[in-house]
Amino acid sequence: MPSVIRGVPILALDGTRSIECESQYTLVYLLRRLDSANLDAGAVSLAAYDTANLNHGGGSGPQPNGTGYRCSLRETPGAAATLVVATVAQNGVRAERQLSFTGAPLEGETVTITYPDLSDTSVAPPTITRLYTYRAVPAQAGDLLIGSAAVSAATLLRAINGTSDYGDPAVYHGTEPCRELIAVAGTAGGDIHLEARDGGVWGNNVGIAETLSNGAWSGGATTLDGGTGTRGLTLSIAYSLLSNDLVLSGVSRAVHYDIMGMDTAGAPTKLIAGPATLYASSTETA
Repeated sequence: MPSVIRGVPILALDGTRSIECESQYTLVYLLRRLDSANLDAGAVSLAAYDTANLNHGGGSGPQPNGTGYRCSLRETPGAAATLVVATVAQNGVRAERQLSFTGAPLEGETVTITYPDLSDTSVAPPTITRLYTYRAVPAQAGDLLIGSAAVSAATLLRAINGTSDYGDPAVYHGTEPCRELIAVAGTAGGDIHLEARDGGVWGNNVGIAETLSNGAWSGGATTLDGGTGTRGLTLSIAYSLLSNDLVLSGVSRAVHYDIMGMDTAGAPTKLIAGPATLYASSTETA
C-alpha cells in the first residue's frame, strides 16, 4: 500500500466557515458552518469561484458540473515545492435558471428568490426569502434603482451576490444577498444566470418569481432546475503518487494542500488550504 494522506478541519473561509474531510485516499470535502462554541452547525454550500463551472446562460456555454478545480499537495506553508498534483471534482451538478430583462422594469415590480437555509441541520431546513423591488427612488433595504434592461440586470446581480459597494446608489444599503446562490451575467446584456453555489438536488427546491412587465424567468419557471447528486468536492490522489519516498524520515511528514479555482476575472484563486499528514506504509518499500 502507498502512504496515507489524512486531512483535518482547516482554514475558515467566510466568517465561521471551514472544511470537513472524510475517509482516506479519496477525501470528500464539505463546507461546514461552526457555531460560537466551534461546534458543527451544519453543511453550507460551496462557492462557485471557478468561472469555468458556470453556465453563463442557456446551455450554450460551460455547464455547472464543477470540472474546473485543481489541487496540489505541497511542503509546509511558504515552501514552493509541489509534491503531488491531485484531481478535484464537484460531487453534483448545480441547479440553474436564467432571468431575461427585455426592457426597463416598472415602479414597484419585483424579483423574489426563496432558498433553503443550508446552515440548518434539520431534515427540512427553513427557507429564506429575498424580495428585490425596483424603484425610481430606492428608500429601504431590498430596493433597486430602475435602469435599462442591461443596467437593471447588473444591479440585481450585485444584490444577489452581495457585491455592491456601501455607497452603491442602485442597491439600497442593507439589501441582503442570496448566500447559497450565485448570479453571473448571461450572454445578452439583459440576462442574468442564477445558480446554486454547489451541486446537488437541493438546488431544485430554490423558488423563483417575478412581476416584471419586461422580463421573465426562462420557460416561466418557478424553481431552479437541473441539480443532481450531492454537495461538496471530492479530492482524489492516485495511489501511485503517494509512495513512501514522500516521507523523508520517520513515519510521517507534515504537508499542506491547496484547492484552486478561478475568480471572475479568470485568475487562479485559492479556495481551500490546510494541513495534512503523509504516513509511511510498513508494507510499501518505495
